[in-house]
Amino acid sequence: MAVLYQGNGKIDIAWSKDTGTFAQAPDAVQAGPMVVDPGGKNGVYRNDFNRHDRTAVCTNNAAVVVVVVKGGLSLFELGALLSAAEKDGGFACDKAINLDGGPSTQASLAAGEQSIEIEGTWRSQNAVLFERR
Repeated sequence: MAVLYQGNGKIDIAWSKDTGTFAQAPDAVQAGPMVVDPGGKNGVYRNDFNRHDRTAVCTNNAAVVVVVVKGGLSLFELGALLSAAEKDGGFACDKAINLDGGPSTQASLAAGEQSIEIEGTWRSQNAVLFERR
């Protein structure tokens, strides 16, 4: 499991067991798994081909990237996509956390003129909101 948190004016991801890293964070959510381990390697070691819609967040040197997958990827495939170099069609993430997958996945993303809506089939009691500063 991992934690997505806001601290020191930035968004970051840490292992749940590293509580000292995010202990003073004003906002945090535990989820998982960490699909890209710190250092940029796929954090899922086996492909079970269990494909679902997914929502994930990754950090790299340049930005925080919110990824919404409609149509289905396994956790292994998601980790491979997020850890792959940009020149290979990936996101070059240093760390990434899977927020959700399957029937509880819900996402609403608006970027300029484009939007993606994924309506889950299960109720969700949690939300993570990202706004550009």
